[in-house]
Amino acid sequence: VILHSIRLKNEPARRKRNSNHNPNHNPNHNPNHNPNLRGRTLNKDVRAVLDDLEIRITREMKFLRSMGKDDPRWKDFNTDEFALAAGPDSGAFLNLLIRTKGATNVVEVGTSIGYTSLWLGDAVRDTGGRVIGMENLESKHAEALANLKRAKLDDIVDVRLGDAKEIVKEIEGPI
Repeated sequence: VILHSIRLKNEPARRKRNSNHNPNHNPNHNPNHNPNLRGRTLNKDVRAVLDDLEIRITREMKFLRSMGKDDPRWKDFNTDEFALAAGPDSGAFLNLLIRTKGATNVVEVGTSIGYTSLWLGDAVRDTGGRVIGMENLESKHAEALANLKRAKLDDIVDVRLGDAKEIVKEIEGPI
């Protein structure tokens, strides 16, 4: 809720309320353009990759919502083929939290295709930190690395392939 109450400098002025106004509806809310600390928006390279991934995530969520509990497609459903990402609101919140706290050592368990890592990496770039991600599936690990490289965060976010229970033992310093 707080994230959406911050007005961006490029955001249009709010429309006047009418008698049918729904207090929970924000006509200026755009889930693909979340603000973060100090009115700063995401890096353009990060934003471009997030935009592409959000198209995929939206498509996957629409598919999942279309399936009833007795849908025969559940039999063949494989979560390994889906991004199962946190989404733009959670990503923006984590980005804001990292910036507000000045966090420099961030760990992500279950990186998947790197969606949340993009939000985390964008924040720690400004705090002078690093992100260590962990992914157990080779296909998702490879996709995460490609997405981070495209967003120019591959020098800040280190996604390690393997079992998180083992990888976390190797991480030095406070997290």
